[in-house]
Amino acid sequence: MRRAAAAAAASLALTLAVGLAGCSEDESDLATPEPGAAATASGTDPELVSAAEDVERLAVRLEGYYRSEDAYPRDLAGALASLEPAGEELSEGNRIGSYVYDEDAVEFRLCVEAPGGAWATYDTAPMSVRETGEGGCPAV
Repeated sequence: MRRAAAAAAASLALTLAVGLAGCSEDESDLATPEPGAAATASGTDPELVSAAEDVERLAVRLEGYYRSEDAYPRDLAGALASLEPAGEELSEGNRIGSYVYDEDAVEFRLCVEAPGGAWATYDTAPMSVRETGEGGCPAV
């Protein structure tokens, strides 16, 4: 129950942050907020927001990189090795906790974990953050 509430709160915080950024008529007001800024205001764990922001950004960009190179990593080691050539990095302290590639569907599921154990997964099949939680990335 607590995990579901945290996941719902993280989703709400991300939705609010994105929605509010789109309400401005002045381009200068659209500066990207600091990671976790919406989380602090809403009471959501800043690490959970950081993991969700990282996983969404990374998965979308890596998907594009893998498609352009026509080479998806087959395992976690390959996904980790692809970060530098793809020009991507995680927020300080965060790490990729798991990566699973579905060769038949040519899709992957990525999990980013924050230092305190908050995590978020992104599934490229529906192209969205699918799950969030605490206690480290779930076993695959």
